[in-house]
Amino acid sequence: MPKGVISHKQFSAILFIYLFGASVLFIPEAMWAGKDSWLSTLIGSLLGLLVLAGWLKLVRLHPGKSPIQVIIKVLGPVFGYPIGFYLVLIFFVIGALIVQDLIILVETAVLRNTPPSVIRGSFILVTVYACYKGVESIGRLCELMVLPVTLLVLVVPILDAQHFDLSVLQPVLHIHWGGVLTGTLNALVFPFAETLMPMMLYPYTTPDAKAERYYYLAYAGVAILLIKRTLIGLMIFSPALVEHMTLHFYSVFRRVALGQFFDRIEGLFLGLWLFGLLLKMTITLYITALALAQLTGVRRLQNLWLPLAGLTFVLSAIMFPDTMEFSWFSFKVLPFLALPGEALLPFLVLLAHIVRSRLSPGSVDQANQRGKEAAQDPAGIQDGAVHGKDNPP
Repeated sequence: MPKGVISHKQFSAILFIYLFGASVLFIPEAMWAGKDSWLSTLIGSLLGLLVLAGWLKLVRLHPGKSPIQVIIKVLGPVFGYPIGFYLVLIFFVIGALIVQDLIILVETAVLRNTPPSVIRGSFILVTVYACYKGVESIGRLCELMVLPVTLLVLVVPILDAQHFDLSVLQPVLHIHWGGVLTGTLNALVFPFAETLMPMMLYPYTTPDAKAERYYYLAYAGVAILLIKRTLIGLMIFSPALVEHMTLHFYSVFRRVALGQFFDRIEGLFLGLWLFGLLLKMTITLYITALALAQLTGVRRLQNLWLPLAGLTFVLSAIMFPDTMEFSWFSFKVLPFLALPGEALLPFLVLLAHIVRSRLSPGSVDQANQRGKEAAQDPAGIQDGAVHGKDNPP
């Protein structure tokens, strides 16, 4: 099994930053659920919690293996490899979407006349460099980001509380459940079911039997902050306006002023979120290379980062020539593309594992025993070969 090079707290930070990094910029639920968008966010977070529990259960049953390796082991190569390449496709698409998130943010706030290809290329090259520094550096950077991001989202919007309009949420009991359901699917795909991506790095985490509480705590923090994001967006801009806005929370920060000495607080927001998007793109590029290496047998991830970065550059430029194409794909196509792999797959694999356990209980008992031994082996070396931090498990 791989050597643990990041602590469980650093993995919790990776989970937090990945789920929260770009999702705070948009409220996709509002396009469908209107004033009831907060319900879609709430229900989506509860469903996403089940997805996280499903992935954690799978990697516990198969210690030292990433979700893709677990899928191949449980479903066999005939089904496992096609599903693995399908997940790689999802990783690619999400990477292109993250790059476009950055372009929209930068063009809106700072560089309105800079060609998108320049922004796109610079951003992707920085992520390649970050990947070369290794997963341990990614974990440390995410750990440093958690506190300032949390405080920024918790505290600063409250300074604009005089403009909150609770009446836009009324009537509370008159709910359009069709729109809420569609909005829930959007919220589930982006971001709550994206726990699959950080879980690809789980084999690099130092084993700790009590660590899962930190993972659930990080997830709960994301859920609370995103519910607050949705409520604040609705109360400040109204549902009708939110449906047609792009960067909702950035617009919230543009309204906040700390007296006459600090009236452009959105610069602080912009700096933190550019760094957050950088980290999310770095994790996406890293786990895309990791998944592809596990499917093809490539031994050195360094051989994959630059080619994958080039493909991401081309894919982003072709798929999203403008903001309208980006919004259409993100909110109307991505849920159908990603929902089976992100949200349904862990439960199907768990079901397959249960069926196999009924047919061959002895092999499953051995796997469970290995899981218990791995939890008691903090060095992660009892099973033999130890991989380097940049080699695929």
